[in-house]
Amino acid sequence: MSLDNSKSRASIYSADEIQGVLCSFVPSAQAVPYGTEVEGVYFDGYPQIIKSEIADPKYKVKVEKDIMVPMRDGILVAIDVYHPDVEGEKFPVILCWGEWGKDSQDCVEWMADTPQLYWDSPFWDGSMEACNYNYTVPRGYIHIIAEPRGIGNSEGKNLGDPTLHSRQDIYDAVEWIAGQPWCDGKVVMMGPSSYSRAQLQAGQEPAPHLFALRPDEAPEPFAGEDFTGIMDLILYKIHTGAHANDHLTPVSYNQPEHIPQPRAFSMYSKEEFKEKQQELLDDPDVKYNMKYYSEVRYPASSSVIDDLLYFKHPVPLDNGLQNIQVPMYIGT
Repeated sequence: MSLDNSKSRASIYSADEIQGVLCSFVPSAQAVPYGTEVEGVYFDGYPQIIKSEIADPKYKVKVEKDIMVPMRDGILVAIDVYHPDVEGEKFPVILCWGEWGKDSQDCVEWMADTPQLYWDSPFWDGSMEACNYNYTVPRGYIHIIAEPRGIGNSEGKNLGDPTLHSRQDIYDAVEWIAGQPWCDGKVVMMGPSSYSRAQLQAGQEPAPHLFALRPDEAPEPFAGEDFTGIMDLILYKIHTGAHANDHLTPVSYNQPEHIPQPRAFSMYSKEEFKEKQQELLDDPDVKYNMKYYSEVRYPASSSVIDDLLYFKHPVPLDNGLQNIQVPMYIGT
């Protein structure tokens, strides 16, 4: 049989790229109850060793929306507070500080009975990262979700920190929280990705009442290292809604100062910006794709195209892990 290339279509694939999904199959770890002797024991499958007794839910959830917290320069940052529904008691506080908007996290409530599995659900949103207050609050924690300045309902605009998370703002928020009558004086932080990056900032100049961190999935570019030598566009895709089903960064247009501008405009002088822009325009990876070439050439057309400038030509950042001054449990 002859193959007429003018009428056929050739494709190259690898069998490793073929993934099968078994309908209704939900993979899970083998639960090993608290107190089980596990030394020298082999498990069939991945064990989930329960290291302490799990607290039973005790409280209902009470919600307070859009509490405005003052920063040291007078800017007000918006937070939502999820309380145990009881009066006169103090509780430890979990603070989740990230860029994805507190109000979009509300779907944790109405999706509680129909959780979305990220590996096979078109509805999964990787921006839902402020943790599950339906689990924490009934077990005796206050759960707070914040919006950094310039995001959502918070005032002001970003301070120019490439990580989007100001150490001094987190410091001020922690100390404000610790002074509230419902807080027992202990504040911890948790959450992945953006919420994790905030923790790595907060832990380097910690507020007195910040007791522990639980970061995981901190994006590698946070270290400021282009270690692969390849143009990494993952943050560009995340911030333009092209990554999975993630939503866009919630920026309020109620105030003109909230309208996003490329951060590179304020980080570099005009001459430095032009120099870095030209380096990108000459880069073969950029010239290969006219979409990216055009956005580098006209950077104001996309407020996040400067991510290319950050991670192809990283801003000197110290990831600061050696400077963390509070206990930290790291996940992957």
